[in-house]
Amino acid sequence: MWYQRLFGAALEAAQRFAKAAGQDAKKAMPGELIFVVPLDAEESDYEIDLGTETGVTKIPIEKRLTFRDNFAISGMAVGVLPVTVDSGGVPLWGANHAEYWEDPGVFSVAAGAAKLNESQCIAGVWNGHMTFQNNEETKIVRMPLRGFRTVQTTQAATITPYSGGTAYKTANEHNGNELKSLGGIVKVAGGNENKILIHIECKDKTNLVGTATRKNYLYVVLRGAFIKGGTIAELQTK
Repeated sequence: MWYQRLFGAALEAAQRFAKAAGQDAKKAMPGELIFVVPLDAEESDYEIDLGTETGVTKIPIEKRLTFRDNFAISGMAVGVLPVTVDSGGVPLWGANHAEYWEDPGVFSVAAGAAKLNESQCIAGVWNGHMTFQNNEETKIVRMPLRGFRTVQTTQAATITPYSGGTAYKTANEHNGNELKSLGGIVKVAGGNENKILIHIECKDKTNLVGTATRKNYLYVVLRGAFIKGGTIAELQTK
């Protein structure tokens, strides 16, 4: 599939970056960065720090960029992660997958006294935009996020898996198609205060956050390749 080539394109670029810094090409290896940010009914703008030194969290499914490494980005996915919480409000990480469109079978809270139901609020993620910057330059400016919306193959709730079995809930098939090319390779260096600024276009965010038993998180994946020790190598050559 074409989206699987994103790894290959990033790895080739990372190998070139490594050689340019006097490193062995084997310092480049494919990987992903994953960022998880709680959605807030009062906020429209989210700042995501790519580095571990400025954005350390205790979310176990996250993967951020360490100071010593560089990362070559070839693809990106923007989704919303519905996370089940227990009776004490503790998130049960790993129990849910991210969604890449405003699936009403998942985001099912009715509008109630608010103007928008939950699915309509979630749609505001992909009707927003993003800016990608670090302390040296702005790499992407107010890119619309609508191209990152991916309606997956969905099974209807009336389909049963086998005779006498329980009917499926709405199930989205994640086949990698949610990863989109950025149109080129974007290289980020660890320690350069890399940030993604995401704006959600939603005027009534009352139902954006989820429910008492399920909380919604902004979910961003950067696919590409690490250049291990790349930042240190660049500093040594200056």
